Amino acid sequence: MGRTGDGTYFEVPETHDMVRSLFDPTLRKSYCEVLIFFSLLLNFVVYKVLGSQEWRVYGFCSLYAFWRLSYNLGIGVLLYVQSNQNALVNLAKRYGLFQKENKTLLQKMVALEIKSKMGKSYEASSFPIEFNTWIIFRQLVDLILMQDFTSYMFLVYTCGQDSMLSQSPFLNYTRIILGSLMVLFNLWVKIDAHRVVKDYAWYWGDFFFLQESELIFDGVFNLSPHPMYSIGYLGYYGFALITKSYLVLIVSLIAHTLQFLFLNYVEEPHIVKTYGSEDHEHVVEALENNEHYLKPLTIINNFNPIRITDYLTVILAAGTSLAPFAKDFTDSTWTNVIFAAALAIKVVQAVATSIVLQRQSSDKWWTKLYLKYGMDNITAYSNWQVLYNVLLVLSYTSLTALVVREIMDGQYLTGNWLLLRVILGGLLIALQIWTSTSIYSSIGDFGWFYGDFFLPNLSSKTLTKSGIYRYLNDPERLLGVAGIWGAVLITYSPYVFVLAMVWTIHTSLHLEFVEKPHMLKVYGEQQVLKNVSGVSLTLQQFLPAKLNNTIGSFYANTATRMHTYIKRRTQSDVAHQKEFRKHIYGESVSHSEGYTLSLMNLDEDKTVEIGQPIRVKWTAPKGHHPKDWIGLYQVMSTGSSRKITKISSSGRWIAVNSHAYQRPTGIIEEEHPSQGNLVTGVVEFKGELLQFDKGIYELRYHSKGSHKVLSISEPFEVVIPNFPINEQLSAKLFNLIRKVYPLESVDTVLDFKVFDSRELSDLVSSATGIEIAPEVVVKLKTLANISTRVMKSKQMLDELNNE
Repeated sequence: MGRTGDGTYFEVPETHDMVRSLFDPTLRKSYCEVLIFFSLLLNFVVYKVLGSQEWRVYGFCSLYAFWRLSYNLGIGVLLYVQSNQNALVNLAKRYGLFQKENKTLLQKMVALEIKSKMGKSYEASSFPIEFNTWIIFRQLVDLILMQDFTSYMFLVYTCGQDSMLSQSPFLNYTRIILGSLMVLFNLWVKIDAHRVVKDYAWYWGDFFFLQESELIFDGVFNLSPHPMYSIGYLGYYGFALITKSYLVLIVSLIAHTLQFLFLNYVEEPHIVKTYGSEDHEHVVEALENNEHYLKPLTIINNFNPIRITDYLTVILAAGTSLAPFAKDFTDSTWTNVIFAAALAIKVVQAVATSIVLQRQSSDKWWTKLYLKYGMDNITAYSNWQVLYNVLLVLSYTSLTALVVREIMDGQYLTGNWLLLRVILGGLLIALQIWTSTSIYSSIGDFGWFYGDFFLPNLSSKTLTKSGIYRYLNDPERLLGVAGIWGAVLITYSPYVFVLAMVWTIHTSLHLEFVEKPHMLKVYGEQQVLKNVSGVSLTLQQFLPAKLNNTIGSFYANTATRMHTYIKRRTQSDVAHQKEFRKHIYGESVSHSEGYTLSLMNLDEDKTVEIGQPIRVKWTAPKGHHPKDWIGLYQVMSTGSSRKITKISSSGRWIAVNSHAYQRPTGIIEEEHPSQGNLVTGVVEFKGELLQFDKGIYELRYHSKGSHKVLSISEPFEVVIPNFPINEQLSAKLFNLIRKVYPLESVDTVLDFKVFDSRELSDLVSSATGIEIAPEVVVKLKTLANISTRVMKSKQMLDELNNE
């Protein structure tokens, strides 16, 4: 069923494709089709009349240019005005072309043509004017498209007469076979595309009316977007290969380019207007509602004159682009410098982006860093966008600088087949640009900047299957580096080759070990692992099942081995950390007979909660010096010296004799006799004598008021309790802190001459698991404000973790 713009439904009569309409003797022919057939035969007359090959080349180049422009420009303009103004239908209405009574010559000619086309029983007035207009429009399309193809084939035949067999038999047969395969593939693409879209879409029927039928886009439509215009032109390059003609190749490239322009400026806008496009508005709206968010600079698009980083990006890009011209092109040292800079920039870009994204995926490291300093998750994402874009722009501009340098110093002249290399390299560069544009069109700013790593709550939870992602799951794996290898072909440079290798290796590793694990976490195994791309699906239909299984197993096994290796390395690192901790937790040490220190209130795991008193029993020989003293130290701060303490105790010490220093602080039991020739006592570190910082500590017994060490206690760990993040958080922090520092209430302004802001930030971060920087602690001033900030950060992280 068909439906016109005003909602009128009608049954669409049967129509036939272009080739059958013109050449199938079993089908009736309209007057226009007969004229088209004879106009095609005129090409043979032209070929004969032109005589020499040179004139034939000029003649058929001109004819092909005329018909190609008639197609892309002529038909393009007609379809454009029809799409936007309904111009062709309005024209038919104005001249009454399909009225029952035919008065004018034009009306009679149209009536005669449509009767001969659709049959004598066909009544034009019984069908909508939109359908009738389309039928007449088809005749013009038949003429132009058939002449376009025919004149092209005459040009191919003319150009191939001398050059087709001009090489060695091996090269000749190789070219002809490969070119023939490309032509056959092209033929299959056209046939399969027509099988799917039928005459309706083949002749741009939706510019005139809509058809109420469900199309199954399989086969060739799983291989490429707009297959009739993309891979549907592969046969053109096959003919260039068969004929060994650069003229055919260049003409084919121009024709293909015109076809893409037709697609971009005529068909695509109409498709978007008629069928809609991928909607990213919900993400954009959610981000732009945040007062801290500005639409990011993407390469150089969305430049914001009030954002300094945009100027920085442009200046860096411009400086890098001008680098090749800074010195004479014969200066090889400068070329080496540019290569080293481009390589360094790419390595930094690859390592930095992959590490940030991997850590962001695993523990929200990047977002936590900004929350730690009092900012929010949107600010974190905005700054990531700046970093990613700057590194991306610099990596490409430095590569471009190297390519320009290699071209200007003549490196590209060292290889063979220069023109072919330049053409193929240019095609690969164009392919990468198209791929990047298609990716961006499909996923928008949010996907381009890995938004689901930073703001997964804004993700749709459904993998994009529109645009290029309908055909390839990871288009950037191959097509995303095609232009880099195109630059290698053009320059013939080992330097550019090295960069291309680095680019390709990083892209594959990044997709496999950064993006894929995160996608599994956010979108689930069902979507990621069982998501078969259109290309893979089509290839599976053509390849034997055994070969499919072999390829799949090889890829899966390789990925599994890499993941297993990384897992083993991680487990090994954890084991080393445990071994290190066992080494730290040693036994007590005595450097002089009779001197010992024994901790009295440790937990079984040799830990003590921060702020809790630390009680120690000391033992020494009778007659020990009255100015002996015990100090508290972090193990890692004391260095390697075990017999001399080389750092200050910062006031955290207790005398073993209350009279020697007039300092009774901390003495629980005065010195009294013990076993044999020994005396003993008990001291307790509490309040300001304690270190208000987690870590591994030890107590040291010193001799005669000096820093000579006579005994060292067993190491122990000061731990911070974990507090739930709720309304009681400020009270729990208050109760913990006042064990060490005097504090009146949670609203008391903290005196940071007494409080160490770093120690307080570490305490809050360890107790809650939410990092907060010392600068933020000072700015917030009170425990109540600090607790509120922690709860706000926790809320933001919970939104991120809700994947």
